[in-house]
Amino acid sequence: MTDRKTLTDKCAQTRELILDSRLLDAISVMQAVSMGIDDWSVSSRLQELADSYRTMLRYFSEGVKDDRRQVLYDGLRRQALLLVDDIQRASLIPDSMDLYYQYIRLHRNPRTIGRIQQSLELTSGTAGQWDANASAMHERDIHELFGCIWTSALWTAEEQAQAIEFLNSAQVRDIDKPVVVSAVTIALLHRFDPVKMQFLVTVAAMTDVMLSVRALVGLALTVSCHEPVLGLFPSVTDQISLLTDMPGLKDRMLVCQMALLMCRETNEIDRRMREEIIPGMLKEQKIGEILTDELTGDDASPDWTEWIDKTDMKDSLMEMTELQMEGADVYMSTFSNLKSFPMFREPSNWLRVFDVEQPDVRNSLHDSDFLNSALGRSIVSSGTFCNSDKFSFLLTLSQIPKQQRDMIAGQIEGDIERNNHDVSSEYNSIKQQEQTFARQYCQDLYRFFKLFYRRHEFQDPFLGNMNLTDNRVLSQFLNDDKAMRDIASWLLKKKYYPESAILLTRMESQASSYSTDPVFYQQLGYAMQHSGHWEQALESYFKADLLQPDNVWTLRHMAQCHRVLHAPDKALELLLEAEKSAPDNLSLQIQIGDCLLEMEDYDQALSRFFKVDYLKPEYPKAWRAIAWCAFLAGRYDKASVYYDKLTSVSENGTDFLNAGHNCWIQGQTDLAIQFYRKSQEHMQRHDFVEEFQKDIPTLIEKGIDENEIPLMMDCIDRF
Repeated sequence: MTDRKTLTDKCAQTRELILDSRLLDAISVMQAVSMGIDDWSVSSRLQELADSYRTMLRYFSEGVKDDRRQVLYDGLRRQALLLVDDIQRASLIPDSMDLYYQYIRLHRNPRTIGRIQQSLELTSGTAGQWDANASAMHERDIHELFGCIWTSALWTAEEQAQAIEFLNSAQVRDIDKPVVVSAVTIALLHRFDPVKMQFLVTVAAMTDVMLSVRALVGLALTVSCHEPVLGLFPSVTDQISLLTDMPGLKDRMLVCQMALLMCRETNEIDRRMREEIIPGMLKEQKIGEILTDELTGDDASPDWTEWIDKTDMKDSLMEMTELQMEGADVYMSTFSNLKSFPMFREPSNWLRVFDVEQPDVRNSLHDSDFLNSALGRSIVSSGTFCNSDKFSFLLTLSQIPKQQRDMIAGQIEGDIERNNHDVSSEYNSIKQQEQTFARQYCQDLYRFFKLFYRRHEFQDPFLGNMNLTDNRVLSQFLNDDKAMRDIASWLLKKKYYPESAILLTRMESQASSYSTDPVFYQQLGYAMQHSGHWEQALESYFKADLLQPDNVWTLRHMAQCHRVLHAPDKALELLLEAEKSAPDNLSLQIQIGDCLLEMEDYDQALSRFFKVDYLKPEYPKAWRAIAWCAFLAGRYDKASVYYDKLTSVSENGTDFLNAGHNCWIQGQTDLAIQFYRKSQEHMQRHDFVEEFQKDIPTLIEKGIDENEIPLMMDCIDRF
């Protein structure tokens, strides 16, 4: 029997052959791979495919004309693509230990969606008054509904109709319906199914905002996953295109796009929370009593505010607050360790809408007092937490004794009531609903693919691009000026410079109305500059300058490009022009000094740096510039003064390196060695050596014997 990896590789190879229009080779591989499969329907379909293609080849070789030959050929390729997935599925069902195949083996004859609907309709009317049996039956139905869709073979039109009928049922609870959309999405990420894709298109057009948002997110992920295959299924892509003509759906897809893009930041936010912010708070010895004061006192603890102000924590917390307001996922690190409850062993529970009737929640809290408190209502209704985290939060609270839990609720309840925290206000408009539902669902999906205990068995869509403007099918949702501007600006802000440059360039080529704005060319120039395309950046800055002459920001960035392109004279000309509008701009003065330094006009450069030092006496950046310029000018005594000031406050390894150079030139070898060692302490050994070697030509020019350099390196390391 073929092992799993070989099978997977062969099937992937076959798909590539089909997409490359090498159908005969693909059929040969499929015939080899499918030997020994017990599924008669798969074998017969493969034989039928092979016979049909051989007949086509025979007619072609005999010179028979057929105007429909290409249509028939594409149809055979579609059949082959779908058959590859069926061969892989049939081969793995008997023995694979993946959850997907285990579920299929355990549910050989699953109930249909229609039968599960009937069962759910019986229990939905008694929600909130369920007995244990009704609650257990409901949970069983939800899990089976998710599982039978997730692991289903290619859908028929009848199955699609049943799923749509389920969503339209007035007797099924609204919070149970999204399970179907999520299950279809997970199923499509496992294998392509044109009928399931058509189902998502249908749901995306529904008036129910939550279902529509989930379907659009599902389309975004699955179309991105199957983009190469979709070229052979024009009926699906045509239906997706029709969605763009429906009022409001392009704007809704933009909301989903921004929520998906925010997921890119989750990993970095999670890292910072784990490695910087949380350890920074925990290392404070008084943090426990400070937080206690904060919870029990009427005013902020002086110790707390002093600690916040004395550390970098204030800026970090403010940044996290701003990110949260943007829609970023700042709770991943908080809740990632709270997913070990038994309910999270069921895939469906990760992607369902939060439900207070969920047995784990209801049974763990034992009573409704907490859920009916202001805190409980706030958690249940809040759009701040995603559904998965709401489950985690309440299940964690259940570990606290009831008396203490009620005390916490009582302490916080007054504040909630005083602040009139009516969480329903978050859903006052369709736009707010879209944003909340999209953000919550994307975060639920992200947690499932990153934290589910068998996540490695699933294809993680978040490893992909997430920029839908790069997708041939989906970009049509985002081809208007506002959408492209919002996406490009976000990419630029988050430092995805090449992507932002591509999108802005596309807007320019399409004569976007935004491309008449000088800010557009500033953004394009900035994106190009940080992508290493200096000439293109200059071109964009030049256009910005034409639209808004003498803008200091534009002139300074043009100058930066000229300096990189080894034209400091042109850079200086631009900076002097900018100085007329901003004579006391310290950063501008340093830039002018740097240009003069590069042109070896040391006296004029020093005058600029001294001006900065005069206007801002305690400014290490000015000290650094003065010290290096004085060193190059041969004014080593002046350089020493400023290196002494700089190294007394600096933790920059380069400062100690340059201070060592200055001492060595003056014959102060012992002191130079001390500075070099401090430099090496503040940077990696490799980086220190690399920086030192860059400066060797300057040291030799200043009089250091080249033969003494190896001796110095050994003294730094070993003596």
